[in-house]
Amino acid sequence: MHIMSQREWRITLINSKTSHPDPDHSDVIKEGDMMPGDTVNTDQYECRVKKMLPNTRWRKDPQKMYCGGTLFNDHGSSKIDVFHQVSLGASDTGRSKNLYEQQA
Repeated sequence: MHIMSQREWRITLINSKTSHPDPDHSDVIKEGDMMPGDTVNTDQYECRVKKMLPNTRWRKDPQKMYCGGTLFNDHGSSKIDVFHQVSLGASDTGRSKNLYEQQA
């Protein structure tokens, strides 16, 4: 999976800000015996413009369009996984969590 750097973004989000990490504190959370899988943070994102699922061709059923998703950030490996979802409800988020755990 390719994660775009800030220089690759072509649009600027409304009310967005750019921050730069402090190199003195870049790996503070990993001090000690942090191994991949020990600590995973999750967050969700929402898209205002819905995107079609790859298998729906050109049918535009709003119930079958991506509206956001869940991000999983593994502190030990710095790996970020993104799971797009058709809703941000508990059932789709749980499905994303299960897929993430199967891949781990």
